[in-house]
Amino acid sequence: GKQITFVPKNAVSLWADYNARDLLRGLSFGGGFIYQSHLFNAYTAPAAATYPLGRIVEIPETIELDAVAAYEVTEKLRFQLNINNIFDKYYFDTIHPSHIVPGAGRTAMLTVDFKY
Repeated sequence: GKQITFVPKNAVSLWADYNARDLLRGLSFGGGFIYQSHLFNAYTAPAAATYPLGRIVEIPETIELDAVAAYEVTEKLRFQLNINNIFDKYYFDTIHPSHIVPGAGRTAMLTVDFKY
């Protein structure tokens, strides 16, 4: 049988965090990855005039690596830096029957949490 459209045969997501307070009080960091095997966007039936053999649209496999580092200054003030798609790999984020949306390149986001 054919692989189901829009569904990868294999997908894995793994994330780990580490509280590094032994190195520096308030420090934590982590990282993870998302893997998705190739998938199919469409199977087209053969058409004598345009595609005599039919066509298959295949989306390549994806591996994305992400990381985070955080520092809690006090119970009321915390800084966090997230970096997504560390190696700036080109991949497809959203897949529709009629089009494919590429994923974001390397992205960094700094957040400050302040509780009063």
